[in-house]
Formats: sequence, C-alpha cells, structure tokens
Amino acid sequence: MRERKEIGMMKVWFLSLLMAALLLVPAESLAAETDASAKEELESAYKSMAEVKNGNVEVEFLLNSVFMNVNGKLDMDFSAENPVTSKGKLQMTISNVEKPMTTEYPFYITEEEKNYILYYQDEGKWEKDVFPKEDPSKTEEKSPAYQAFVEEVKGIDETVRLGEGDAQQQTYVTTIDAGKFWSAARKYTELTMKPEDEKYKDVREGLFDILSDMGDVEYEVTVDKATNHVISAKADLAQPIANLMASLEKNSKMDDKFRAIATLALIDAKLTVSVKGGQYNQVSGIKVPESVVKNAKSAPKNDKKDTEEKKETK
Repeated sequence: MRERKEIGMMKVWFLSLLMAALLLVPAESLAAETDASAKEELESAYKSMAEVKNGNVEVEFLLNSVFMNVNGKLDMDFSAENPVTSKGKLQMTISNVEKPMTTEYPFYITEEEKNYILYYQDEGKWEKDVFPKEDPSKTEEKSPAYQAFVEEVKGIDETVRLGEGDAQQQTYVTTIDAGKFWSAARKYTELTMKPEDEKYKDVREGLFDILSDMGDVEYEVTVDKATNHVISAKADLAQPIANLMASLEKNSKMDDKFRAIATLALIDAKLTVSVKGGQYNQVSGIKVPESVVKNAKSAPKNDKKDTEEKKETK
C-alpha cells in the first residue's frame, strides 16, 4: 500500500507539472551577455519555437536517494493550436527496500471555452480534473507584486556558453543563480500571502531559506542547426541538492520531524531531468475518445482534509 500511495503522490505532482508547462509560456529568456554569440544563437532558437504548433515530447527524470529511487517517463503528442490537445502516457517506477513497482497512466488533455480538462487512467478507470482558465481582466500578471517579481528575476545572473557541437547540432550550456530566483519568489509570496496562510508562515520561511541556498543550476540545451529548433535539454541537479542538504542541516526554523524526513530524502540524492522534442508540425488528429469522455469520473477531492484545515484557521 505504501508503494501505491507514493506512486499516486508522484503521479499527481508530475501531471500537475505537465499541465502547468502546457499553460505557461515564458515571456523571454533571461540570458546575460557573457558569450554574446552563444546568447544570440540560443535566443534565436527559442524564438523559432514559436513556429512549432504540434509535435512530440519525451521527458524523463531519475531520482536516486536513500529513501527511494524514482524513474518517471512521459511520452506525449501535443497540439498547441486552438483547441489545445494532447495525448500520451506517464510511466512511474518507484523502488525502495521492498520491491520496485511500476504503473502507467495514459492521459489526454483538451481545451474548452472556459476550462482545460485532464483525463487520465488510474487502476483501469478513467478520471478527469478540470483547470479553469484565468479571467484576462484578473490575471496575476497585472499585479504590482508580480511585476516586481519579474523585474527582480530579470536581474538574476545567467551565463551562456557553447558546448559540444557538430555539423547537425549545437549544445549551449546555461548557468543560472537559482538561489536568487528563490529569494525573489520568497518576496513575492510574502506580498501575496493571505491571512489564512499565516499558520504556515514559519514553515514557508524555513523552506525558502533552504531554497535560497541552492546556488547555481546548470543545464544544457541542444539545437538542430537545420531547423534552428530546440530538440533536447537536460540538467544534473546533484550539486544543488547537496547545497540544499547543507542548508537544511543549519536551518533553525525547520520543524525537527520535517528536518529528519527531508534529511533522509536528500542524503546523497541524485536528480537528473531530460527532455526531448521531435516530429515538430507533423502531429495531427489528436482527439479524446468518446468512451473516455463518457466514462471519466471527476477525480476525488480530499474534502475532509480541507474542512479540517479551515477549522484550524478559525
């Protein structure tokens, strides 16, 4: 049962991350002029991705730790044209001291007038989650707090340099100061925190203290020279995790129980993330089967937990 619960938690996190990735479009790259030619080339490739209306993406992450080993793989066809649609499969394998357990979650995402709908199969049954679209007149991007956050993030140190390359491809190595990003995120959170969130203030401050010590994060982006499209990206987060571990040990705001669990999870932890893209502008005909739409049930909500938390805030 524990393995099933762990996989369920990872599934929710991964699918939520996928949904966020589909709905968020980065406004601009934040690269500093450390290698002018490399920066210009990479910026050109990012801009050319606006030409991509559909395609395939594969994402894999590997987490190795004392607590557990997790291997997540996502294979998805997508269309960014109106309406937004996608279909794919998420595979999760969790290994611990007992035995490895692998589960697969086929899924579809579709767009309606006011919502995005995520359909996914869990234990043979189809479920769905609804994500309301934001009202353009109430978008967060109009708030002073968000604008201040954007301006601070623009000042984050970032370097771009040429990596390995040949006649077909060129790799660019980017390094950013993730600690400064989390410092900016902390300020934004403090400005937008609601009264009912006050009971989590100490935990939040302790968490941001740790994240702000993450330091530099390096990742590689590979561009196809013929099309000038981004075809892959990868990052090894072992050193940032080690920095988090060192910060956790000295942080005085963390609850002892949380510290013990986090310490166990981060000891000698290794995390790598890789993304591959392809079949750009060659994918079509993505549609949610009528049987899925008809039989999918709304995903269960933890109403009891929400009720208990509301009582505690009174």
